[in-house]
Amino acid sequence: HKVFITDCQVSEWVVQECSRSCAGGMRMLRRSITVAPNGGAACPPLQAQEECNVQQCPVDCVLGMWSGWSSCSAKCGGGVRSRSRHIKVPTKHGGEPCG
Repeated sequence: HKVFITDCQVSEWVVQECSRSCAGGMRMLRRSITVAPNGGAACPPLQAQEECNVQQCPVDCVLGMWSGWSSCSAKCGGGVRSRSRHIKVPTKHGGEPCG
């Protein structure tokens, strides 16, 4: 009688979701056995891990408190007063810019 020797065959990797959206996460890759081995080559690993989303996290701009108003630029005839605020945290890596 004939004996059929079959090697293990596995599916394509199914990639799971990354554990983080930025600054380096991990994700699992899984696959399943589609043909069980019968005297042939054993199955390769069915699970693996890889790094994902290794880009730096965006940092949104943060502005400080408004300063007090300046004195008027003219005694009469219409002038200008101004105030300002400083940037406490500058925008980085595609975060929201200062408004």
